[in-house]
Amino acid sequence: MSCPDFGFIIENSNLMLFLQAYFDESGKVHDHDVASFCGFAATSHEWSDFTREWLNSIMHKELHGPLKAADAFRYRRSLSQKIPKQTADERADTLSPFVGAILNNVSFGVAIAIDCRAFRNLPESDRHLLKDDPHYWAFQQALLYIKRCAEDRFQNIDPDIQLGLCCDEEERTSVDCLKLFINIRRTYPEMRKRFVSIGFADDKYFPQIQAADLLSSVARQQAGQQFHGAPFDMRKMYQMFSAPSTGSTPAPVVFNFMDGALLAGIAKAERERRGRSHTRKG
Repeated sequence: MSCPDFGFIIENSNLMLFLQAYFDESGKVHDHDVASFCGFAATSHEWSDFTREWLNSIMHKELHGPLKAADAFRYRRSLSQKIPKQTADERADTLSPFVGAILNNVSFGVAIAIDCRAFRNLPESDRHLLKDDPHYWAFQQALLYIKRCAEDRFQNIDPDIQLGLCCDEEERTSVDCLKLFINIRRTYPEMRKRFVSIGFADDKYFPQIQAADLLSSVARQQAGQQFHGAPFDMRKMYQMFSAPSTGSTPAPVVFNFMDGALLAGIAKAERERRGRSHTRKG
């Protein structure tokens, strides 16, 4: 039996470190040039501290309801009675307490962005290997990075770290995410060992997913600028999330922007993996 308790789970009378990751996507893979899947992982104690600081910022800024990146980034419009229309840098400064609530408390963040235009231009055989859906690879890469970051940061504390994943509830993608999660755990034993649960939640009630939404929007727009030269007035937000850490502490957010070359490399690796699997079965 296992049960989450203060950042640990109890398994056969042993304490194991348990991290809960909250993730959200930004951009529709078939309608946008860039799509992202991003979020943060932390223990329950860290999430509790984050939530307190995040909600304090919402009250201080007199926001009526959850913080949504799509609204917050419209800096030429007022966001609340206390936040009038602003310049891009002024709005970024206004949002900095929310970034601080995240970076001051979570264990780490992961931001995956995919060049959907490059994906659509891949050879048909490569797209087929990638299941004709860039979201699949954004999701899989996110899980790989969550696993690596957790091991890098906590392996010396507990080699048996376990992770739970919670995604923003969305009719279009939730079922697909569940199927991908089950398939990844079935295909890769090391992922099955690390990831023990998946869930879905309404961001209205979960500040953790609001934080993931903020990072997802930043990553998608920054990647759009890097891939296609798309305008991103609030690049200061990306600079906040990507600022290098001090001392020996790893960078708080790991970014991976997947361009056409990287996607083609993943397709090649998948082709080779299937070939090895077929050889073993033969």
